[in-house]
Amino acid sequence: MPSSRTFSVPAISSFVRRYLDRSRTSCDPFSGNSGLATYTNDINPNTTATYHMDVTEFLVMLAGMGVKCDLAILDPPYSPRQISECYKAAGLPVRSTDTQNARLYARVKDALVGVL
Repeated sequence: MPSSRTFSVPAISSFVRRYLDRSRTSCDPFSGNSGLATYTNDINPNTTATYHMDVTEFLVMLAGMGVKCDLAILDPPYSPRQISECYKAAGLPVRSTDTQNARLYARVKDALVGVL
């Protein structure tokens, strides 16, 4: 069954873990409470992620620290509604530009280049 906790779905968890088992250093910029990657981030401070930053700032920070990952887990909110819910859950204001998922995906893709 679908779940907002993507990696709790057995088939998805199994798939991701196969790659994680072969990975030395990984990052998950939208980790929520998953904790699967070496470096975890979620904008919501009420999650168990190590960092609670804007996704781009998180990836730029890792690159600035010289972190090189051989695996990135990418499970962003996929709809404007989900993006809005994530911001609200983190207690952040939501602007219309924040909910444009294509813009978010482009920012993440560009920032990932520095750590992969």
